[in-house]
Amino acid sequence: MVLSGWTVVASESTTFNVQPLDIQAGYIAHRIYLHDYAVPTIEISGVTYSAIDKLPEDAFPSSVQRFDVLMGLDRKKPFAIVRIPAFSVKEDGTLQQVTGLTIKYTENTVPEPVVDNGRGAAKTTADVNSPLATGTWYKVSVPSTGLYKVDYNFLSTQLGVTGIPSSQIRVFGHGGKMLPEQNPQTGVKGLTENAIWVNDGGDGKFDPGDYFVFYAQGPVNWVPNSDRSMLVQEKNYYADKGYYLLNFDAKAEKRVTTQINKPSGNLIVNTYSGAVLHEEDLANPQNFGKRWWGEEFSSAPGKENTHSFTLDIGSMLDTVAFRTHVVNTSTAPGIFTLSLDGKQMSTLDVSATNNYDYAPKAMGQEAIWRLPHPGKSATITITYNTNSSEGSGWLDYIRVNGRRPLSVEGNSNVFCDLNSVGAGNVATYRVSNAGSGTQVWDVTDPQNPVRMDGNLVGGNVYEFVQDASSLHRFAVVNDAGSLDAPEFVATVPNQNLYGSAPVDFIIVTHPDFKTAAEKLAEFHRKRSGMRVIVATTTQVYNEFSSAGQDISAIRDFARMFYERAGMNDADMPRYLLLFGDASYDYKDRIKSNTNFVPTFEALESFDFLNTYSNDDFFGFLDAGENIERYDIVNALDIGVGRIPAKSAEEADRVVDKII
Repeated sequence: MVLSGWTVVASESTTFNVQPLDIQAGYIAHRIYLHDYAVPTIEISGVTYSAIDKLPEDAFPSSVQRFDVLMGLDRKKPFAIVRIPAFSVKEDGTLQQVTGLTIKYTENTVPEPVVDNGRGAAKTTADVNSPLATGTWYKVSVPSTGLYKVDYNFLSTQLGVTGIPSSQIRVFGHGGKMLPEQNPQTGVKGLTENAIWVNDGGDGKFDPGDYFVFYAQGPVNWVPNSDRSMLVQEKNYYADKGYYLLNFDAKAEKRVTTQINKPSGNLIVNTYSGAVLHEEDLANPQNFGKRWWGEEFSSAPGKENTHSFTLDIGSMLDTVAFRTHVVNTSTAPGIFTLSLDGKQMSTLDVSATNNYDYAPKAMGQEAIWRLPHPGKSATITITYNTNSSEGSGWLDYIRVNGRRPLSVEGNSNVFCDLNSVGAGNVATYRVSNAGSGTQVWDVTDPQNPVRMDGNLVGGNVYEFVQDASSLHRFAVVNDAGSLDAPEFVATVPNQNLYGSAPVDFIIVTHPDFKTAAEKLAEFHRKRSGMRVIVATTTQVYNEFSSAGQDISAIRDFARMFYERAGMNDADMPRYLLLFGDASYDYKDRIKSNTNFVPTFEALESFDFLNTYSNDDFFGFLDAGENIERYDIVNALDIGVGRIPAKSAEEADRVVDKII
């Protein structure tokens, strides 16, 4: 059957005998290359069997007609993997194994393919340069999400910058928000400019008393949970700050605009979705995985089995929801007792671990409880007890969700409201504790904020209207001139990875090993005629992850060359070398850490049988590929290797042996 609107472009049958090596984990896998990324129609026929006495340990019996079709891309060429059960049970109860079959596939194409695989893309050249190619650049950091101010004094005393026109103030980057691990459907983006608001008195010059304001994303961002009932934390695994790059040498293209075509509201919003978090990433006792835990609980000498935490929830309203996640690494059950302001609220009996070689060495459990708001800041006390002298308890996090009154908190804060979102909704927001200088920015698009066209009513309420058919985020400030400033980090040398020509071989090296990496690159240029580029991790982060460490930036750097090549295989990169050792600790919390060029760590930090670290992540370059998705086939599009050097001396010795 061909679906309406689809056109048959290919139909072919393949008959083959099944050899023992063709069967993996109980399945026969057959790859079919396709014209377009669209699931083909599969028919299985002519199946032959042989009787067997017992099933392999990793196999489950099933009919051949219960096959799976998984889609993938191999250097932009679409394919399907047909997974056919190799073992089944006859009606008389005996076991049988497939020895031969015929697979017929009918390829269909839909007018708009599910994935743009680049087959129609023409070869392109790097006609766009990095903003960092020219001018003087300054790296600054922010500790958390919000509005930040840079004034004349900051520029003159910390950066040594004076006498600049206001029109040349530019801010680039996306701060502390992590890049997606899944390859986006769109192309790789380098540094992009942010819209900022400049207060220069109207004379076009940046003089004493002048300042500019920009919205920045920190390392912790709040996103709706799966049913959009509350906000949950999204914490950066790779950096503890958000970074931005400032420049004053060219005319800016972006400024914060003011809302136009203000709609009419059909509901009132005077509270919002609040969330408070305590989460410290202090330890990873299992030495694997992305997840780190916070405070340790133990009865061992010199350690504490009780910790208390005070959370600022004094302004929350009505019922609040407490959620905590704890971990037990003891070989006996761990009992966590949770109290709120001295009153016991919950007891968690977390399962014991065991000493079997392949058993998980940590067990986790979550507690959720709701109660009327205590009317003040709350102190949560957690006590841990176990009958074993080995192992400890750990706190992962405590999160509190509840409604807050919509108000300017301090001088500035960020807010959003899940409850008001709905089809056709237009919200009138009423922000209390406002004043004559109050501004509200819609920061839903964090690099292109829009200033709301609101009014001060009743003396201290700022009222504005915005669409609420989808979730919008806002930043409010009473006195922009009193905002916190970012922290100056360093001057950034000029670089232009984004303007690079096609290459065969990409080397990403830690700065300490650049000399050795350049020596190896020159060897391959002369010996093999390869086009080789050497880039430091710092350079890659500067252009592809807003100057902060992020493993996806390295992947995106390689993907930039891959995408620009279109379907010209000669211009697609062939090799990626990661020059430097890696570690499960991205943030240098352990002694003698070796996180020179980071690798991919799975999220799993409890069970080492279900976790892994892998450099294949950097070689999955096609749109939609994601190392942690199992409903597609991730295919390596570039050869990936690593020289795990831990010192410049070691790097030199390895290169000398190679050449």
